[in-house]
Amino acid sequence: MTSHTPDPGLRAVADVAPCVLWAANADGAWLYVNPAWTRLTGQDADAALGVAWLDLVPEAQRQRVRRDYVNGILSAEPFEIRHDLNARDAGAPVSVLMRVHPEFRGDRQVVGFAGSCSLQQAVDHPFRTLVDHAPDIIARLDRGMRHLYVNHAIRDAFGIDPAAAVGKDAAQLGFPEDVACAFADVAQQVFDSGEQRGFDFTVSTMRGTRHFSSRVLPEFDGQGAVSSVLVITYDVTQRMLAQLERDALLIREQAARVQAEAAAQARDQFLSIVSHELRSPLNGIQSWTHVLENRVGGDSPPIARAIAGIKKGVQQQVRMIEDLIDATRVMTGKLRLVKQSFLLRPTIEAAIGNVARDAYERNIDIRTQFPDEDIRLVGSAERIEQIVWNLLTNAIKFSAPGAAVDVEVAVRDREICISVADSGKGIAPEFMPYLFDPFRQADASNTRRAEGLGLGLTLVQRLAELHGGRVTAYSEGENRGAVFTVYLPLAEEAPLARDEGVPRAVQADQGTAIPSLSGIRVLLIDDQREARDSLTELLQEAGAQVMPLESGMRALEYLSVIEKAGVPQVIVSDIAMPGQDGYVTLQQIRQMEKRDPGRFAAPIPAIALTAFGQREDRLKALASGFQVYLAKPANPSELVAIIDMLAKPSRTGAAQARH
Repeated sequence: MTSHTPDPGLRAVADVAPCVLWAANADGAWLYVNPAWTRLTGQDADAALGVAWLDLVPEAQRQRVRRDYVNGILSAEPFEIRHDLNARDAGAPVSVLMRVHPEFRGDRQVVGFAGSCSLQQAVDHPFRTLVDHAPDIIARLDRGMRHLYVNHAIRDAFGIDPAAAVGKDAAQLGFPEDVACAFADVAQQVFDSGEQRGFDFTVSTMRGTRHFSSRVLPEFDGQGAVSSVLVITYDVTQRMLAQLERDALLIREQAARVQAEAAAQARDQFLSIVSHELRSPLNGIQSWTHVLENRVGGDSPPIARAIAGIKKGVQQQVRMIEDLIDATRVMTGKLRLVKQSFLLRPTIEAAIGNVARDAYERNIDIRTQFPDEDIRLVGSAERIEQIVWNLLTNAIKFSAPGAAVDVEVAVRDREICISVADSGKGIAPEFMPYLFDPFRQADASNTRRAEGLGLGLTLVQRLAELHGGRVTAYSEGENRGAVFTVYLPLAEEAPLARDEGVPRAVQADQGTAIPSLSGIRVLLIDDQREARDSLTELLQEAGAQVMPLESGMRALEYLSVIEKAGVPQVIVSDIAMPGQDGYVTLQQIRQMEKRDPGRFAAPIPAIALTAFGQREDRLKALASGFQVYLAKPANPSELVAIIDMLAKPSRTGAAQARH
């Protein structure tokens, strides 16, 4: 008989059974109880349905019985409740034992419960047949730990004949010594305390290693003494295996997380080292190239062409390094934007200026169309410039000489639309779904004509998304051009952002005349000889008096003995140096300045010239006391212009002192 669809034949048997039998739904509410309930309690069977049977439990026990009943149902395991009932023809409540067994469907989902309710004094007789065929092992033990009774389930679990078990203890039945001893200890505790206990054990059976859980319950005689104990043992192997699997999964997941975090940290360290090791040699190449350009570049067209090629190669290498690091940080979710309000047009014009030389060399005309009113955007001006630069670079690269690239900016439906259109190579329909995938290129063969890593469009898409926008691409096919459109949310009214770092007026380009550094004393700290020598030559050519040193410790020794008249007016320091990095070096210089104000009238302006090129590195350098941050390879004109700017206050003060 199930709690949902009672079998008519089984129900007919239950109706005439001498003991109380009942069935409940998955919530525990009784759906059926046989007439024996009425004979025991005097309550009509229909009145006991739902939870009305609790009405006959004495009020003092009702809350405890309801709680035990609900908790037992939630456990989905067989359980028992001992309580009293206000029964018919009884001067006092009678003590009963309610047994509850869950019913499962094929997927182990609980669909209901079946149970019995019996007088505790009559356990042996009315329910002997029911207990004999119960799926769980039910046994009664005397004080000598001998079995007075055990049902047939012991044969299925351990291969022990129930009749042969009577009069024997657990050790005599062949259970391992540790299990038998622990079992006897728990049973003795129940005899001594009169309170139920639990006991879990694992044994090897005919079906392999099995896990069991036992509940040991006291049985009282008429004088209230514990005369025997009732042991109900459940096979919990499946539940235990499921828990072990969950634990194993948790351990594997935690190990995988630790490994992933370690791999991410190793990757970040590797990228930082790669960036540093690739940028540092480029700094020497660029500085030496600038020296050569100033000395012999104008006298020989082939040499001038060679120098221009070297400079362009350096720029391409720097861009690829930055794209690789940016793409990795974007794809791992570690790129963060510092968003501020800024005007869009100057940012786009800056991107156009950065590709002007490439466009000129390929005879590409860049045409622009801006709206009449200023457009304000909230985001990172540096990253928006990077988006436009990547789109323009692609458009120029894939356009035929003499063609035009159109840049249009418009506002539609509270969105800013930035379109870059060309009439060049176009995009094949079959490649369109993979257009923004990293490292994917339409022509990846050894004979491809376009250089690059295949990261530019990936960065465009991810950077647009970080600004709350999106990017689309359209092409009618190969050799029919392409249009890329970036959609960004229009900014609300907000104050314009101030430029960070070096003012634009100081950011000199290659076409700006290098100012004279005549009379300016520069302390140069760099552990790499090539970078140190090339920068020394560059600055001396500009007229500076340079003291090149290979470490922070040597710089501190030099500053500790230099006379006031020889104190440098500007410090240019690398960051990553063995023994003592640039941050620590500058901190100790600042402490020296405070201790000796006679020689150091003011803090010496400092420039961080480093191969660590991420935004976080710049913020850390500025927070550590450096006035300016420059990533290697630094533009020589820009470096000289910044030194000139930082040295002006000291030169002005010296001139006033002479007068």
